[in-house]
Amino acid sequence: MLKLFAPEGNEPERNGIAPTQWVEVTIDRPGNLESYTYRLPQELENVQPGDILAVPFGSQVVAALALSLLQELPKGLNAAKVKPVE
Repeated sequence: MLKLFAPEGNEPERNGIAPTQWVEVTIDRPGNLESYTYRLPQELENVQPGDILAVPFGSQVVAALALSLLQELPKGLNAAKVKPVE
């Protein structure tokens, strides 16, 4: 297995693909069928679908299940308004 090393602060591309910046989650709430998009901080770059995350939701921080990793922000979302995973 080839491991890539880079100076701190310079995250390498993986196989020519830019690192994932976004994660789609579902919130752990009864009756919730919606998914939400959050920004992944660099220190959480190893998040995988199925991981449990803490995300801001309203005035609370709640548990969320990672559904998928996204290379691009979904259309219609303003990157400046997308909250980060905590």
